[in-house]
Amino acid sequence: MNFNVDSKTLLNALSDIQGRGKYSGHAGLSNNELGEYCYMKLENNVLELWNGDTTLALNINIPVESEKDGDIVVAIKPIMAYLKMIDGDVSIEGEVLFQISHGSQMIRIPRIVEHPSIAAITRIKGMIEDIALFELEDKNMELPLFGDSVFEAAFNLDSSLFHKMISFCEQVKTGVYKLDFNDGTLIISSGQGNNSYTETHLIDEAKWVGAGATVEWSGPLHKFFKGEEVSFYVKDEFPLVLVSTDRKLIRAPHVG
Repeated sequence: MNFNVDSKTLLNALSDIQGRGKYSGHAGLSNNELGEYCYMKLENNVLELWNGDTTLALNINIPVESEKDGDIVVAIKPIMAYLKMIDGDVSIEGEVLFQISHGSQMIRIPRIVEHPSIAAITRIKGMIEDIALFELEDKNMELPLFGDSVFEAAFNLDSSLFHKMISFCEQVKTGVYKLDFNDGTLIISSGQGNNSYTETHLIDEAKWVGAGATVEWSGPLHKFFKGEEVSFYVKDEFPLVLVSTDRKLIRAPHVG
């Protein structure tokens, strides 16, 4: 693979594809990240970045000036360390090594043989590649398939509002969040016993379709989207799929 891209555009994408945030564990909520490796695939002037495991997958697509398509797996942090010190466009080659060129500078970083969750990433990639930002056609429109099942509802929500809702929920410190959607009414909550937070938001009539759905999840999904509208595809106790213009996320439901 061979392409040109702005250094900070690639830096920001690599930072976000780490999936950093507060995750729930045996000791409660703690700062963590999804993983240290990124699968890159270059095709038709679009660089796809993927990271994931069997329960969470992240995808970011960025436009680049492509010279040769291909794919590669890299360790994220070593590349970020260099890109933080570079301003302007860089040329990337990814064959035996991951090579960054900028003026008289030449950086070579070893490639990773295989992403530890490449099987899950490949499977999920095929399942969500046709799921796009939601646009209402009519209230009887068909929602996309995921596997053998159809989503029960879809709606659009500004990512800044979603971020605020979950940031409040994080104060409860259970690390588990619940989404209830019914006829345009969205309820986001988190709680255990007398300790809880609930917020209700009415979705504009032109921004939702489908029946009601309820799903719980854990993980900092709200951190992945930045100042943009996000489409939520939901179904009872089913993987949650979030899509924006250049990003996709899938999270398995939380099982208590």
